[in-house]
Amino acid sequence: MNTAIRAAGFAVYTGLAVVLLMEIFLRVFDPVGIAYYFETDRYFRAMQPNDAFAYIHAANDTSTYQGVRVVTNGEGLRSPAIERPKPAGRRRILLLGDSLVFGWGAPQDSLFAAHLQRAFSARGEDVEIIAAGTGSWNTRTEFEYLQARGLALEPDFVGLVILPNDVMPKRTGATTVPRDSLLAQNRRTGPTHPRWWKSLVRVSHVAATVQHIALQPDTRETLAAHYDENAPSWRDAKSALAQMAALTKQAGVPLLAFLYMTDDDSRYQAVFRERYESALRALQIPFAVLHRSETPDTRNSYVDRHPNARGHRALFDQIDPHLREFIHAPRTAQDSLERVR
Repeated sequence: MNTAIRAAGFAVYTGLAVVLLMEIFLRVFDPVGIAYYFETDRYFRAMQPNDAFAYIHAANDTSTYQGVRVVTNGEGLRSPAIERPKPAGRRRILLLGDSLVFGWGAPQDSLFAAHLQRAFSARGEDVEIIAAGTGSWNTRTEFEYLQARGLALEPDFVGLVILPNDVMPKRTGATTVPRDSLLAQNRRTGPTHPRWWKSLVRVSHVAATVQHIALQPDTRETLAAHYDENAPSWRDAKSALAQMAALTKQAGVPLLAFLYMTDDDSRYQAVFRERYESALRALQIPFAVLHRSETPDTRNSYVDRHPNARGHRALFDQIDPHLREFIHAPRTAQDSLERVR
């Protein structure tokens, strides 16, 4: 009996020692980039709540996330200071989006918005790029931000960057579809894990790695369900897009959309493109299709597929010609411009 107890105790201690060593190894070396989950959790905890558009960064703040320095201006945006009133003769392009426009994990001067700013300046054009991007904003929050604050920045053009997860609803902020139905859909389609496991994943790199590799559900099918024609989340996103089209038209500010695609051929990618393209055409919003580079040297890590500095340069190469053509096109041509690639 004593031998069996000692053997069991030895096995337990050995197992705990192995887990502890794995935890130390993952925290120090992080070979797959699992720290992404802990850094994004810290990032969202620092957000400033807003009744209209859910949340935004603190204004005039300097923080470090995932080893990258993040500086916000007086508007809470990762963009240079904005002059008010707008200088005479200057044209402003307001880019609306989520963590892609924010530039998660990439240095500030390497973002595609920074490349655009340098390109316009090098061509001798007085064009100012304002990157209004916040992690996990969706089409609804982007419209609400544009209505509450964006148009007050006096943009001459608005560029809306749309990602497949932009249909996912938020727990806070304004909506058209009742929030209860939006959150109920989240509960039906989202992952389910015990509360104790969720708590463990928030503090342990080993647990977070296990979840990412073995327990993470295929979110592509989850997202596809949100794009069902009568899904509450798609109805709210579609409504927000229509409201944005009406708002910019009333303000006389041309709107150009960018659909950001990954290169996989999953059903959710197809339905995302189909739904948004159909809605954009119906609303007569010109758009271009962007493709994410899937090579490892253009993303932050295996876990975090946000574009790094190389990825942002590749993104700039796609966006720049569309944006230049759009802002130089006559107003009548802007209304019918469409670029699908």
